[in-house]
Amino acid sequence: MPQAITFEYDYGIVAISIAIAVFASFISYDICLRARTASGSMRSVWIAAAAIAAGGGIWSMHFIGMLAMRMPMSVTYDFWWTFVSLILPIVVTWVGFTVALAWRDSAVALLAGGAVVGTGVIVMHFLGMLAMRMDATITHDPFLAGLAVVLAVVLSTAALFIAFKPSPSPWLAAAGAVVMGIAVSSMHYTAMAACRMVMAEPHGADHAAAPIPVSLLAFAIFATLSAALLLVLFASRLDRNHAEEVERRSNEAAGRVKRFRDLLRLSSDLISPLDSHGRFIGEVMSAQRPLGYAPGELTGHKFIDLLPAEDRAMVRGWLLEAEVGNHPSTIQCRILAKSGAHIPCECRAVKVDDPDSGWAIVISARDLTERQRIETRLNQFQRLEALGQMASGVAHDYNNLLTAVSLNLETVERRLPSSDLLEHLRLAQQALAHGNSLTKQLLAFARQQKVEPEPLDLNAVVRGIDQFIKMSLSSQVSVDLDLSDDLWPCMADRGMLEAALLNLVVNARDAMPGGGTIRIASGNETVKRVYPGSSHLPDGDYVSLILTDTGVGMPPDVVARAAEPFFTTKASGKGTGLGLSMVFGFARQFGGDLDIDSAKGEGTTVRILLPRTTAVPMPARTRDAQAEPTAQPGSILLVEDDLAVRYATATLLRERGFVVLDCENAEQALQMPDLDKMDLLITDLHMGHISGLELAELLTARYPGMGVILTSGSSAGSGAGRLEANHRFRHLTKPYPDETLLGEIAAGLAERRPAPADSSEILVVDPDPINREKLAALVGNAGFGHCEIAASREEAVAAASLGHCLVALVDAGPVDSQDGVETGRRLHRDFGVRVILVSSGVAVVPTDYPIDGFLVRSFTLEQLAEKLRSALTAADGIRGAV
Repeated sequence: MPQAITFEYDYGIVAISIAIAVFASFISYDICLRARTASGSMRSVWIAAAAIAAGGGIWSMHFIGMLAMRMPMSVTYDFWWTFVSLILPIVVTWVGFTVALAWRDSAVALLAGGAVVGTGVIVMHFLGMLAMRMDATITHDPFLAGLAVVLAVVLSTAALFIAFKPSPSPWLAAAGAVVMGIAVSSMHYTAMAACRMVMAEPHGADHAAAPIPVSLLAFAIFATLSAALLLVLFASRLDRNHAEEVERRSNEAAGRVKRFRDLLRLSSDLISPLDSHGRFIGEVMSAQRPLGYAPGELTGHKFIDLLPAEDRAMVRGWLLEAEVGNHPSTIQCRILAKSGAHIPCECRAVKVDDPDSGWAIVISARDLTERQRIETRLNQFQRLEALGQMASGVAHDYNNLLTAVSLNLETVERRLPSSDLLEHLRLAQQALAHGNSLTKQLLAFARQQKVEPEPLDLNAVVRGIDQFIKMSLSSQVSVDLDLSDDLWPCMADRGMLEAALLNLVVNARDAMPGGGTIRIASGNETVKRVYPGSSHLPDGDYVSLILTDTGVGMPPDVVARAAEPFFTTKASGKGTGLGLSMVFGFARQFGGDLDIDSAKGEGTTVRILLPRTTAVPMPARTRDAQAEPTAQPGSILLVEDDLAVRYATATLLRERGFVVLDCENAEQALQMPDLDKMDLLITDLHMGHISGLELAELLTARYPGMGVILTSGSSAGSGAGRLEANHRFRHLTKPYPDETLLGEIAAGLAERRPAPADSSEILVVDPDPINREKLAALVGNAGFGHCEIAASREEAVAAASLGHCLVALVDAGPVDSQDGVETGRRLHRDFGVRVILVSSGVAVVPTDYPIDGFLVRSFTLEQLAEKLRSALTAADGIRGAV
């Protein structure tokens, strides 16, 4: 009866076989990771190397596992079957790895690859069993054999999922290798457990002993295989490090290229190389933003083809010059955009000296549209500035003219008996007032005039000039008023509002050459969102002034530009282009807005919105209702360089009982006698060498009790900035009616300060009359009151001999043909006066000079006050000691 063979395992060798399976699996998976990053033929080479490592590991594990068996017979192996058992699993594993790596993140590919690799493990095992030669027959338990097959397929697939499905890494490869080693080992030893061996008749072979110990043979196989696998692993690791470095540098280069492409794509300039025929090279990424061409759309096209015909000859010569020149060349031309528009551009060309690049020149084209728009606006601003300067210069003379006409008309009115002529005189005076309003609006528009906002009843303003508007229109134009009864008050400048309405009426009249109707309406509006046509108007309550005409209307493009300065559609000489822009500036200046609604042939509606105010408007007083100003007669010094204004003003004041001393300029006024008897100074602000403000400062310093009224035809010019910061003097803007002038005089006389007691503690010594008066005025402005003045050493000595002068401001230059320094020394030596030297530059002062201070004529008021306080304190200390 056949005898069943039982066998045992050397577990040390079993452990070696499992280690070989795990180690070989890790090597193969690591090589597969390299294959994932490779491409082309190298990818196939690395997959083949991984298959050799895996197949060889499976084969080595199998035969070392067989050596671990202890059987009562000798076992040999057939060479060819052994060889086939090595080659076939390598081939099958290669197929499995190829399938698994063909689609990197595909679960189906990993399932298929795992099934193929598991099949390779099974095929290798059973081929290895066929290679065995021994005196026994082998059968298999079907259940255990099937279990071995299942373990091989399932665990091989799980190993691939662990190693390849997530983001690949050496750690995951190691985990997958452990699972794969378990798959190979569990399949092998389960399949061996399924074997049933029965002794057969011996064939004469000696099975008793082996020439070398089995464990030593197993170790030799393990060492040899490990050395080979380590060499493969080392080579793989070096290659992967090199590949990672190459990939890193490639990614950096790709990043730089991408950033450069993005820079070109986002550039506002067209930048591209041209070949020797003037054709674009490359994708021309930078053409998208400035011209609208997609990348690659201009490739191969000639740059010259993007230009209008009239520019091509000029640009062709420019390109030829750039190709032969060594310096960048620049030209301005128009380039055709994809939209069909011709974009004004500034083009720059640079020659390329690298003949191998295929580039002849590199051009860059910058869109000049925005720059030209800014230059246009700058030109407008410069024109406005020039207009403002011109208006400021003209306004003074113009307002002088208006003042003279107005005062003389009022004189005629006073002397004319009551008759129908009075109405015509008052209409003439009203026209003068509106002329003044136009001047104020022009100056405000050019930022040369301070506005005077006040609460206004818009309806009252419209009704106040309604008669004047109707008189300025022909009989073919009618005016209808539609004013709201419950209108809110608004905040604006009355004169500017009247001028704005007159501007709109004139524009409406010009738009109706054949006659028509002008409708003026008012109303209340509450804005709860951004008003159509406005980008800035905040929510709130507004008062609207709406003027509608039945004229020719305007097309949309004209409406869009109607409020631009100097824009006009009128014929040359018919308009300045400032009317609507001044109205727009007026509305914006007071926190409102202007909206224009017009269509060709359908008339125009202009809406002005002004913010509502809670202040109560003051009712406009008619001339008949105005109270006659009352003022006690006094003496007035009138200084006015305009003869007509001076004559009309002096006539008015003398008729009212004032004693008037009139002068043409400040120099003449300073020489007039009895200045100390003048109660009030009325002077024009803008005069010749000495301005009205300087004259007022000089006279009030000398005569502190004198009142001052400054008059001016504009707010710009000499002394205007100082006048705004000076609240000591009253100011009256020309033209002014007689009652306004008389009211200012009454107020000026009422608030006139009494002259302070004459302390005369300070003495000013200067031979120059202008410098002397200015220095005396500065002393008064510094708060030290009246001071004595002296033009010579004799006058200085005479003043000091009276005994009340404590401090002397002495000019360091020659005084009465004598040195001012010596004059100061004598004042100190003979009278004990503290000396402060004043010089226009550097003065030589002896070291023993008794000086209490030194001032260069660019000194400030604070420096003067500090020196005077210090010298007076020292003088008081000496006086107390005595």
